[in-house]
Amino acid sequence: MAPKSADSVIVLDFETTGLSPNMGDRAIEIGAVKLVNGEVVDTFQQLMNPGFRVSGF
Repeated sequence: MAPKSADSVIVLDFETTGLSPNMGDRAIEIGAVKLVNGEVVDTFQQLMNPGFRVSGF
C-alpha cells in the first residue's frame, strides 16, 4: 500500500530567546500557516510573554 499524501497541513514556527530551556530560554512568539492543496487558507501569529525582558540581541 502506497503512503497517502495529506490534502492539508499546518506549518508551525516558534521564535525563542535561545535553545536551552534548562538555562532559562523561553518561547516568545508562535506562528502557524494552514495549507490546503498547497494554498494558504489561514494564518495565526501571537507574541508570548516569557516572563522577563528580552534583550535586543
